[in-house]
This record gives sequence, C-alpha cells and structure tokens, in this order.
Amino acid sequence: MTICMAQKITKVLHLSFLAATCFLWAGLLMPALLQAAPGITARYVQSQGTQLVIEINVGSSPPASAILIQHLPPGVRILSSQPAAKHYSEKKNKAKWLFRNLRPGTSTVSMTLDRAVTKTEISAEIRFKPQQDGGMETIGVGK
Repeated sequence: MTICMAQKITKVLHLSFLAATCFLWAGLLMPALLQAAPGITARYVQSQGTQLVIEINVGSSPPASAILIQHLPPGVRILSSQPAAKHYSEKKNKAKWLFRNLRPGTSTVSMTLDRAVTKTEISAEIRFKPQQDGGMETIGVGK
C-alpha cells in the first residue's frame, strides 16, 4: 500500500512538473509568437460596384513602409482615389499606393472605377518588411 501511494505521489509530482514546464515555455514563447503576427493587415470594406474601399490596420509593431497593390480586370480604369495612387498603369491593370512612416491605427483607401466590378474580378495585396525580420512579406487583402 505504501509503495502504491508513493508511486501515485511520484506521478502527480511528475505531472505537476510537466505542467509547470509547459506554462513556463508558453510564457517565454508567447511574446515571440505575438510579434510574429503581421504588423499590418487589410480587408475590403466594399469590394464590388464602382466603389472599392480597403481598410488597412496597422498593429503596434508597424513596418516602416508598405505598398498596397490593387489589381483590376482588363479595361477597368480608376477615375479617382483617396489618397491618390503613387503609380497607376492602365496597361497592367493595377495601381500602387506607398505608405511611409506608418503608425498604429486604421486608415482607408477608396477608389472610384469607370464601371462596376464583382468581388471575383478584383484582388489586392500589401507588401512590407516586418520590423523584426528583414525579408519582404506579401499578404492578400481579405474580401
């Protein structure tokens, strides 16, 4: 009986030690995992018709700069945008916006097109270099 109780106590101590070790590792790794999330995300607020609106969310660890690239169907033109696109190519059916000195918060890019489009006809992406890693990343704009 004494040997059986000693074995149970040993198992409980081993499990307690294992649980404490897991919590310690989670506490040490969690900040790194949270920083691994993109410093910027984007989604369409309006993704069809003649008005497109993209909401850009910059996190607490923003990249120094980012490029938004909007791809359009052939023949569709941007009549106006706010803010103005840095580069617009009707031949390549895309527009680019450059954002520098990013700060945490939300901003929008809106554009008026010369004809209505559907969600399936358009796409956009954001390119940036995260603060903690030197490699360029590209994320799609959610619909």
